[in-house]
Amino acid sequence: RHGGPLQAPLRDDVDVTILDRRATWDPTGPARFARLVRRERIDIVHSHARGTMKFVALCRRTGLIDTPHVFHDHYGRLHLDRRAPSDLRSAMRLGVDEYLGVDSRLCAWARQSIGLAPDRVHLARSGVDLSRFAGVVPVDLRDACDLPGREVVLVMVANLRQQKDHPTVLRAVAALPEDLRRRLAVVFVGSTT
Repeated sequence: RHGGPLQAPLRDDVDVTILDRRATWDPTGPARFARLVRRERIDIVHSHARGTMKFVALCRRTGLIDTPHVFHDHYGRLHLDRRAPSDLRSAMRLGVDEYLGVDSRLCAWARQSIGLAPDRVHLARSGVDLSRFAGVVPVDLRDACDLPGREVVLVMVANLRQQKDHPTVLRAVAALPEDLRRRLAVVFVGSTT
Protein backbone atom coordinates (compact mmCIF):
# COMPACT_ATOMS: atom_id res chain seq x y z
CA ARG A 1 0.00 0.00 0.00
CA HIS A 2 2.79 2.41 0.87
CA GLY A 3 6.54 2.52 1.45
CA GLY A 4 8.18 1.19 4.58
CA PRO A 5 11.35 -0.03 6.28
CA LEU A 6 11.76 -3.02 3.95
CA GLN A 7 12.76 -0.66 1.12
CA ALA A 8 15.97 0.56 2.80
CA PRO A 9 18.02 -2.66 2.47
CA LEU A 10 17.14 -3.14 -1.22
CA ARG A 11 19.89 -2.67 -3.77
CA ASP A 12 19.74 0.46 -5.94
CA ASP A 13 19.01 -1.61 -9.06
CA VAL A 14 15.77 -3.03 -7.57
CA ASP A 15 12.70 -1.20 -8.86
CA VAL A 16 10.04 -0.37 -6.28
CA THR A 17 6.51 0.62 -7.23
CA ILE A 18 4.13 1.78 -4.51
CA LEU A 19 0.47 1.36 -5.46
CA ASP A 20 -0.63 3.74 -2.69
CA ARG A 21 -3.80 1.75 -2.04
CA ARG A 22 -5.91 3.24 0.74
CA ALA A 23 -7.44 -0.16 1.57
CA THR A 24 -7.38 -3.74 0.30
CA TRP A 25 -10.32 -2.98 -2.00
CA ASP A 26 -9.27 0.49 -3.12
CA PRO A 27 -11.08 0.66 -6.51
CA THR A 28 -8.16 2.30 -8.32
CA GLY A 29 -5.58 -0.19 -7.00
CA PRO A 30 -6.32 -3.10 -9.37
CA ALA A 31 -6.05 -0.91 -12.48
CA ARG A 32 -2.70 0.54 -11.34
CA PHE A 33 -1.46 -2.95 -10.51
CA ALA A 34 -2.58 -4.32 -13.90
CA ARG A 35 -0.77 -1.49 -15.71
CA LEU A 36 2.40 -2.30 -13.74
CA VAL A 37 2.18 -6.02 -14.59
CA ARG A 38 1.71 -5.26 -18.29
CA ARG A 39 4.34 -2.49 -18.46
CA GLU A 40 7.01 -4.60 -16.70
CA ARG A 41 5.94 -7.79 -18.51
CA ILE A 42 5.75 -9.70 -15.22
CA ASP A 43 5.89 -13.49 -15.70
CA ILE A 44 4.65 -14.58 -12.25
CA VAL A 45 3.03 -12.72 -9.36
CA HIS A 46 4.20 -14.14 -6.03
CA SER A 47 2.02 -12.85 -3.19
CA HIS A 48 2.34 -13.07 0.59
CA ALA A 49 -0.40 -12.34 3.14
CA ARG A 50 -4.02 -13.18 2.57
CA GLY A 51 -5.17 -9.61 1.92
CA THR A 52 -2.61 -9.19 -0.86
CA MET A 53 -3.51 -12.63 -2.25
CA LYS A 54 -7.18 -11.59 -2.44
CA PHE A 55 -6.18 -8.37 -4.19
CA VAL A 56 -4.17 -10.24 -6.85
CA ALA A 57 -6.88 -12.90 -7.15
CA LEU A 58 -9.44 -10.15 -7.83
CA CYS A 59 -7.22 -8.84 -10.64
CA ARG A 60 -7.05 -12.36 -12.07
CA ARG A 61 -10.76 -13.09 -11.76
CA THR A 62 -11.81 -9.79 -13.33
CA GLY A 63 -9.44 -10.33 -16.27
CA LEU A 64 -7.26 -7.33 -15.48
CA ILE A 65 -4.24 -9.66 -15.49
CA ASP A 66 -3.74 -13.18 -16.78
CA THR A 67 -0.29 -13.60 -15.21
CA PRO A 68 0.09 -16.81 -13.17
CA HIS A 69 -0.33 -16.17 -9.44
CA VAL A 70 1.56 -18.05 -6.71
CA PHE A 71 0.33 -17.52 -3.15
CA HIS A 72 3.02 -18.08 -0.50
CA ASP A 73 1.08 -18.60 2.74
CA HIS A 74 2.79 -17.93 6.08
CA TYR A 75 -0.44 -17.83 8.12
CA GLY A 76 0.75 -18.42 11.67
CA ARG A 77 -2.65 -18.49 13.38
CA LEU A 78 -3.80 -21.78 11.86
CA HIS A 79 -3.79 -23.41 15.31
CA LEU A 80 -6.24 -20.69 16.45
CA ASP A 81 -8.24 -20.06 13.29
CA ARG A 82 -8.86 -22.83 10.75
CA ARG A 83 -11.82 -21.09 9.11
CA ALA A 84 -12.14 -20.94 5.37
CA PRO A 85 -14.77 -18.26 4.68
CA SER A 86 -16.34 -18.14 1.25
CA ASP A 87 -14.38 -15.06 0.09
CA LEU A 88 -11.09 -16.79 0.97
CA ARG A 89 -12.14 -20.07 -0.70
CA SER A 90 -13.29 -18.23 -3.81
CA ALA A 91 -10.12 -16.14 -4.10
CA MET A 92 -7.85 -19.15 -3.64
CA ARG A 93 -9.78 -21.47 -5.95
CA LEU A 94 -10.31 -18.99 -8.79
CA GLY A 95 -7.42 -16.53 -8.49
CA VAL A 96 -4.43 -18.60 -7.35
CA ASP A 97 -2.59 -20.95 -9.69
CA GLU A 98 -0.19 -22.51 -7.19
CA TYR A 99 -0.18 -22.52 -3.38
CA LEU A 100 3.00 -22.61 -1.27
CA GLY A 101 2.51 -23.35 2.42
CA VAL A 102 5.40 -22.94 4.86
CA ASP A 103 4.05 -25.76 7.03
CA SER A 104 2.53 -29.15 6.20
CA ARG A 105 -0.55 -28.21 8.26
CA LEU A 106 -1.14 -25.19 6.02
CA CYS A 107 -0.87 -27.44 2.96
CA ALA A 108 -3.39 -29.89 4.45
CA TRP A 109 -5.73 -26.97 5.25
CA ALA A 110 -5.46 -25.68 1.66
CA ARG A 111 -6.41 -29.11 0.28
CA GLN A 112 -9.11 -30.01 2.82
CA SER A 113 -10.71 -26.72 3.87
CA ILE A 114 -10.19 -24.66 0.72
CA GLY A 115 -10.53 -27.55 -1.72
CA LEU A 116 -7.39 -26.94 -3.78
CA ALA A 117 -6.26 -29.83 -5.94
CA PRO A 118 -3.27 -31.63 -4.38
CA ASP A 119 -1.10 -30.95 -7.45
CA ARG A 120 -1.51 -27.18 -6.87
CA VAL A 121 -0.40 -27.34 -3.21
CA HIS A 122 3.31 -27.35 -2.37
CA LEU A 123 5.33 -27.30 0.85
CA ALA A 124 7.98 -24.54 0.91
CA ARG A 125 9.52 -24.46 4.35
CA SER A 126 10.88 -21.12 5.49
CA GLY A 127 14.61 -20.84 5.88
CA VAL A 128 17.34 -18.36 6.67
CA ASP A 129 20.53 -17.83 4.67
CA LEU A 130 23.03 -18.27 7.51
CA SER A 131 25.85 -16.73 5.45
CA ARG A 132 24.24 -13.35 6.20
CA PHE A 133 25.56 -13.71 9.74
CA ALA A 134 29.17 -14.59 8.85
CA GLY A 135 30.58 -11.36 10.30
CA VAL A 136 28.44 -11.26 13.44
CA VAL A 137 30.30 -11.42 16.73
CA PRO A 138 28.89 -14.16 18.99
CA VAL A 139 27.24 -13.16 22.27
CA ASP A 140 27.38 -15.20 25.45
CA LEU A 141 23.69 -15.13 26.40
CA ARG A 142 24.35 -16.49 29.87
CA ASP A 143 26.45 -13.39 30.60
CA ALA A 144 24.43 -10.90 28.57
CA CYS A 145 21.10 -11.94 30.12
CA ASP A 146 22.43 -12.76 33.60
CA LEU A 147 21.67 -16.50 33.41
CA PRO A 148 24.40 -18.14 35.52
CA GLY A 149 23.98 -21.85 36.13
CA ARG A 150 21.55 -22.42 33.26
CA GLU A 151 22.59 -25.58 31.42
CA VAL A 152 20.33 -24.98 28.44
CA VAL A 153 19.41 -21.61 26.97
CA LEU A 154 16.61 -21.68 24.38
CA VAL A 155 16.34 -18.70 22.04
CA MET A 156 13.20 -17.84 20.08
CA VAL A 157 13.87 -15.25 17.39
CA ALA A 158 10.60 -13.91 15.99
CA ASN A 159 8.60 -10.72 15.93
CA LEU A 160 6.51 -10.43 19.07
CA ARG A 161 3.01 -10.85 17.68
CA GLN A 162 0.12 -13.25 18.10
CA GLN A 163 0.93 -15.32 15.02
CA LYS A 164 4.30 -16.37 16.46
CA ASP A 165 2.52 -17.90 19.47
CA HIS A 166 5.01 -17.13 22.25
CA PRO A 167 2.49 -18.26 24.93
CA THR A 168 2.81 -21.87 23.75
CA VAL A 169 6.54 -21.78 24.50
CA LEU A 170 5.85 -20.38 27.96
CA ARG A 171 3.14 -22.98 28.65
CA ALA A 172 5.48 -25.78 27.52
CA VAL A 173 8.23 -24.58 29.86
CA ALA A 174 5.74 -24.18 32.72
CA ALA A 175 4.63 -27.81 32.23
CA LEU A 176 8.17 -29.13 32.78
CA PRO A 177 9.19 -30.55 36.16
CA GLU A 178 10.57 -27.84 38.45
CA ASP A 179 14.10 -29.31 38.59
CA LEU A 180 14.27 -29.16 34.79
CA ARG A 181 12.85 -25.61 34.67
CA ARG A 182 15.64 -24.40 36.99
CA ARG A 183 18.27 -25.76 34.58
CA LEU A 184 17.04 -23.89 31.52
CA ALA A 185 16.25 -20.39 30.35
CA VAL A 186 14.19 -19.05 27.47
CA VAL A 187 15.26 -15.85 25.71
CA PHE A 188 12.84 -14.12 23.32
CA VAL A 189 14.44 -11.92 20.66
CA GLY A 190 12.18 -9.77 18.52
CA SER A 191 10.36 -6.51 18.15
CA THR A 192 6.78 -5.32 18.20
CA THR A 193 4.84 -2.19 17.41
